[in-house]
Amino acid sequence: MSNEPLVITVPSMFCFPPFYEKGDMLYIDKCNFGLCTEKLAQPFFYDILYESKVSNSKLWPWQFKESCSILLKQWDSRKEEISGLLRRRNQQRAREPMCRSIANFIDLMFWMHHIPVKFEHEITDSFSLLSYRPINVEERLKFILERPDHYLSFVQLNELYTECGKKMIVKQAREKK
Repeated sequence: MSNEPLVITVPSMFCFPPFYEKGDMLYIDKCNFGLCTEKLAQPFFYDILYESKVSNSKLWPWQFKESCSILLKQWDSRKEEISGLLRRRNQQRAREPMCRSIANFIDLMFWMHHIPVKFEHEITDSFSLLSYRPINVEERLKFILERPDHYLSFVQLNELYTECGKKMIVKQAREKK
């Protein structure tokens, strides 16, 4: 059995700045497709894996509400680091964790509806399909994506996570009825 990583070309629907460009590749450990924070560091890892149909997995993160809790906890643990970097005006070092956090927020939006991320022409095109979403999420996310390394984008992303967490609680309560 080979230990070489699986190489996947990122599907064009995920090729949007600041995440991926056309022709980008993902190198994946074949042994472990389970949900872990290491995999969440690669934007849309599970969504790309699903779209590429390279895994015969029947279990995906959007099928479990715990996945959304993991994404929210990850933001809670990452936001202090990002805030500190931006307060010290270290935009260059803040960019990468901000971009990961933006991708995780988008995952959160879709996964709380039990579906994988799927983009049409723009990143925000598919948000209208989501019944539980923060107010004006499309415009707010466009602002964040245009300048992911600015403090105001961080503040806006933090608000989106907070609002999305509240929407998730409402959705879960309604699903229990």
